[in-house]
Amino acid sequence: MAGRETQRLNAYPWLFRGTPGRILARVAPLLSSPVLRRRRTLHIAGLVVITAIAVALGSHMFSDMRRTEWTRAVQRETEQADAIEMRIQLQRQVAGELPASPVGAQIHGQHAMAYLDQAQRELGALREWAGAGVSEREAYDRLGSISLHRALKLDAPDLQLAREAVRAAGSEIDLANHVAAISQTWLSTGVPVNLPSRFVPVWMEHMTALESSLESGNVNAINATVRDLALLKRAGAIESEVAAITSKLGPGGIAAMAQPISAVDVALAHVRTDAVNHALHTLRALTSRMELDYALRVIDLPGEPTAVIRHNTAIAGSPDACFVLVGVFGSNGMPMAVPVFDTELKQWRTVHTYGVQISAGLYDQFRSDKIDHHLPIAAGSKTPDELYATYDFPVLNGRITHW
Repeated sequence: MAGRETQRLNAYPWLFRGTPGRILARVAPLLSSPVLRRRRTLHIAGLVVITAIAVALGSHMFSDMRRTEWTRAVQRETEQADAIEMRIQLQRQVAGELPASPVGAQIHGQHAMAYLDQAQRELGALREWAGAGVSEREAYDRLGSISLHRALKLDAPDLQLAREAVRAAGSEIDLANHVAAISQTWLSTGVPVNLPSRFVPVWMEHMTALESSLESGNVNAINATVRDLALLKRAGAIESEVAAITSKLGPGGIAAMAQPISAVDVALAHVRTDAVNHALHTLRALTSRMELDYALRVIDLPGEPTAVIRHNTAIAGSPDACFVLVGVFGSNGMPMAVPVFDTELKQWRTVHTYGVQISAGLYDQFRSDKIDHHLPIAAGSKTPDELYATYDFPVLNGRITHW
């Protein structure tokens, strides 16, 4: 023993210096005794056993947690699949109750059934990686090297395709009902009483085209034909409206409105719904403008400009454009709002005052007259039988509504 202590002192002399060193020198032989060596061995063995038990318990707990996670994930997937299955059954019932006529409705019903069959096949493809006819526990045990995330990811496309197929089936059912409703509404409709005689052959042609479209189930053709038929039903009322407008016009008004009236007639003759609606809108707007009766006065207010000049403008095709400002007054002498097309903004605006483009020489004259207090009061007028106002001085084409 003394030899070992001597070896320790020689190997680690700094450990045995001072009072702590002397204590360590006395304790060291005890630590190397056979009794303590046996106890250390027992302690290590105990730690190994405890560690093994802890690892086993932890592994079991981790496995249970993973199985719980798997069960919840599969349950969510099952709930989604069950919801899709329920929609499939409901839509099968609806598709089976679709009207037997026209044939086009049945065609869309058959398409709906085909989509539902596709959705059913997609649901049947779920969990193919686990094997057919296995429980959730067996599927979990068969995962092997496939992770839970990977396994459920394999099912996601099948669920999505099933949802899309169900949505497509619903769209086909809606189309079938639409075709049946159009058939019931229009095929029982006779020639409108107020339809002008020149449109009767056109009506019959469109009804024949509608019957053909209903048999084929071509929804685009059906909708286009129904739109034309709806316009033809309005043809009598449209012609009556145009005739009423024309009857109120004087010679000047008839000349001014000839183009929009002709546009309505041409669009109606060609059964073009959009063109008819646009031409009618234009005609009504022009009629409202033509009915206006007002006077124009040059603006002459303290602190307010009478004439303005626009620099770097393209209104007149030159760098500068001059304008005189005029106010609109009704027959009662009160300010009145009228529609004016602003050639700078390229849009119609309803205003009480606006600028009328004039020559540079006339612009200088207006400015000089204002300084001398010789500005003319009247600037022009518009009568109900005219579309545009007339001015008491030469004007150009530009109009502005802001300055």
